[in-house]
Amino acid sequence: MVSDGWHVRPLTTHHSLLTTHHHSRMKPFDLHGLKTYDLQSRPSKVFVEDLGKPASAGTRIGDWLDSLPRQLAANDLRRVRDRVASEVEQLYARARTALLQHEIFFTTHIPQAEEALRVTEAAYQSGSADFLALMDTVRAALAVHLEHVAAQADFEKAMAELERAVGSEIPGHASGAPEGPHGGRTAGASHG
Repeated sequence: MVSDGWHVRPLTTHHSLLTTHHHSRMKPFDLHGLKTYDLQSRPSKVFVEDLGKPASAGTRIGDWLDSLPRQLAANDLRRVRDRVASEVEQLYARARTALLQHEIFFTTHIPQAEEALRVTEAAYQSGSADFLALMDTVRAALAVHLEHVAAQADFEKAMAELERAVGSEIPGHASGAPEGPHGGRTAGASHG
């Protein structure tokens, strides 16, 4: 059976249409020997669970995507959504890890390094520590501060990539910076 746009007709009646258009520049198709079968006997290639479902007003985008037919471009859209969601989850984990590292430096490593420096300075001034011990402690304190700055930079980079992935600024990112080791805010960081 074939459709001419308005009516469905058996293929055999259209065979005559294909062979009677003499004014056409194309040669007619030879349909002799073509095997046909009843359309009702053909197994369906579409399953009910693959069909789309109507979306109601106020439907969330994720639910709308899930309501689309499980075919062709709708599957592509779901794959894009899943890939973006996975990327956002990974970037959030990276930002969270960098923030935790930053906070560990702020709450533990920097105070310990500064305390060690105060003790070594006092020991140097009293003559119980030599200049080399003082310089080693200063170097260690500077290394901790540099690692703290690197953790801050890792956090900022992860947040920038997260904002790129979600397509907008993360609320509180620019203004919700954690406190630095002396009570001031560290530029651009956020508790989250």
